[in-house]
Amino acid sequence: MKKIYTVILAVLCLQGNAQFSGGSGTTSDPYVIANKNDLATLSNNSSYWDKHFIQTADIMLTAADFQTGGIFYNNGEGFSPVGTYGGTSFTGSYNGKGHVIDSLYINRPSANFIGLFAYIGSGATVDSLGVTNVNITGQSFIGGFCGDNAGTVSNCYSTGSVSGNSEVGGFCGVNVGTVSNCY
Repeated sequence: MKKIYTVILAVLCLQGNAQFSGGSGTTSDPYVIANKNDLATLSNNSSYWDKHFIQTADIMLTAADFQTGGIFYNNGEGFSPVGTYGGTSFTGSYNGKGHVIDSLYINRPSANFIGLFAYIGSGATVDSLGVTNVNITGQSFIGGFCGDNAGTVSNCYSTGSVSGNSEVGGFCGVNVGTVSNCY
């Protein structure tokens, strides 16, 4: 009986550490973003926004992901951006390894700081990631890739439709950091 409890406890501990497809969130062993479940874990948990990530595959989102019961439904608002302005910004690193996130949908017409990343904070780095076929609506500080950047973004791109009322850009709504080789 004692052996059964030990096995159950070990399985529960492993499940508790299985929030991503691998890694431990350090620079030498970044968390692995390999699918939409990993992406949802990142977007919904601000405690990870100071960690380090690599993306190991293209992530192809579908309309069903944003409908009732879908992983990114959020009461019809779609994807919840990574990082917040005036709160917990994204201050870690994200290396897309040349992969894309396709068909990102965000519908928050009265919200500010909207994009895949709402706010990339000082010291953060994002590299080699494409965000394609976006459909993003917000109020101010709206971009296909990020609403506001104070970090370093390089070799990234965004395509699709972005709309808002002020500080709106196809890639980044506002940039006070460094953006290089991006479009």
